[in-house]
Amino acid sequence: MTDQRLAEAIGNWQARFLENGVNPSDYDRMRATVTEWSQWLGAWSALAAAHESLGRKALAQGYYRSAGGHLSQAAVYYHFAKFFWVDDVPEMRRTHAGCGPSPTAMTRPAPRLSNCPWPGGPATLWCRY
Repeated sequence: MTDQRLAEAIGNWQARFLENGVNPSDYDRMRATVTEWSQWLGAWSALAAAHESLGRKALAQGYYRSAGGHLSQAAVYYHFAKFFWVDDVPEMRRTHAGCGPSPTAMTRPAPRLSNCPWPGGPATLWCRY
């Protein structure tokens, strides 16, 4: 049985996780191991670290597209690791510190910064299309 915070995170955000680049197999693996909220940050961080390691190895071997893919995956997982995690703010901040290098230059199509109209002023975001 999952606790209430975990059940809410999964129930309310599963579609967002998958839509925003979380690999369904990785998501299923994370879900199988996390049974309470206190495990959330660690489980996502472990998945992120695995992809970060693969990305760094690919980068060292000159496989830039693979490196970009894995490092992008790691960045998404680190983001969701700390997603509404407020139990230990210093730990949350350390979660993805130093993940670089930026995968944006290694992915295709290469993303570009774009300013989009937004109430209260333009929003700057990365566009890949």
